[in-house]
Amino acid sequence: MKIIKIIKNKLFIGILLSFLILTNTFLYARQPESNVDYEKVQKSIRIMENILNTMLTEIDRDILPIRSTNTSSIYIHDYGVIFITSPSFDIGMIDFKPFIAFSNSRKEIESKIKIEKKKLDIAELYDSIIEFLTDYAVSIKELKSADKISVICKIPSRYENVLKEDFGIKDSRIFIVTEKRWLDDHRSGLLNIDELKNRIKSASESQYPDKKTDSRIDIFKSILESELEDKLNKNISKNQIDGIYINGLGTIFTINLERSGVFSGYYNQLNFDDFDNIQIPDVPDIPAPPPDVSVVPAPDKKKITIVTSKKAEKITEEKIAELTDVIAEIFADFGSTLKGIKNNERIEILVKSRDFAVKERKAKNIQFTIDKSSIDNYVRNSIDFNTFKNRIKTVIF
Repeated sequence: MKIIKIIKNKLFIGILLSFLILTNTFLYARQPESNVDYEKVQKSIRIMENILNTMLTEIDRDILPIRSTNTSSIYIHDYGVIFITSPSFDIGMIDFKPFIAFSNSRKEIESKIKIEKKKLDIAELYDSIIEFLTDYAVSIKELKSADKISVICKIPSRYENVLKEDFGIKDSRIFIVTEKRWLDDHRSGLLNIDELKNRIKSASESQYPDKKTDSRIDIFKSILESELEDKLNKNISKNQIDGIYINGLGTIFTINLERSGVFSGYYNQLNFDDFDNIQIPDVPDIPAPPPDVSVVPAPDKKKITIVTSKKAEKITEEKIAELTDVIAEIFADFGSTLKGIKNNERIEILVKSRDFAVKERKAKNIQFTIDKSSIDNYVRNSIDFNTFKNRIKTVIF
């Protein structure tokens, strides 16, 4: 009987331990943010930004004359990475002289210029982005197999007709969405390039937002500009703010505060530790001037305040707290105007500035995540402002 009792006890303990392990695994999976090394991810995708810029500008200029391109990126937990690139085309590609020499009217010149514009090979741009994904982006080792990698390529609106005719896209952007595992399968030979392109095409077709959603995002960029200027008391241009909608995820805003002076940047200006214990040597007395020499009094000097690194850190943290309050206020007051976002989607705000760094944290970004459901609950008075603010997830990296 004693042996049976021991066996029963061991069996019970085994079942209990198994339950606890499973429960712990479930809870662990609910909070994976702690596993994400945002600094490593950021380093990887910054390298990818440079690679994408280089690849696009190296396309044969006779095929696609891209003068320069600007790419930004954002990592979003439980989604993956989004690259937003904006190529600038060289207008000088069109030789106007032959048109003018053999044309008698402005209309004829314009029609010939339009024909010339249609020679832009957007397919080359598309293939270059696919190559970027298969050869380089697949190497972002911090991404999970189920994560997505999206590239949004913004084309000047004057080339919309080319996109419509060549790709059937009624937009001035190309959305290319893939899953990391598809790229892994292609690399290992399980998926050929045509099969990969078909999957990407199928996944990308549903990503194009309607014009109303685009319009609301553009209006919200103006709201962000004016509200940030007003609340932070600094000049901020709409060009520093970008916004895009991703179906199934929500809206992403990027705000570049690098040159806005929002943060004092005290710590970054000081390359030394605390001044607290600095020993200032005694200065010898200056002898009085001879009686026959007139002395002109020196002008009043402004009082110089020495800011220690500890004080700089405190100021930086206070500014970050202020920015968090401002973001919370803006989206509490105006977030409901983003009507194109579904209740189960969210808003991601990436704010960039080198001045987020302190001694123990070399950060350049703050990322805010706001669930659309939290905005709806606040608008319906289901939660108060403090509850709404506390629901905003913040990551500094």
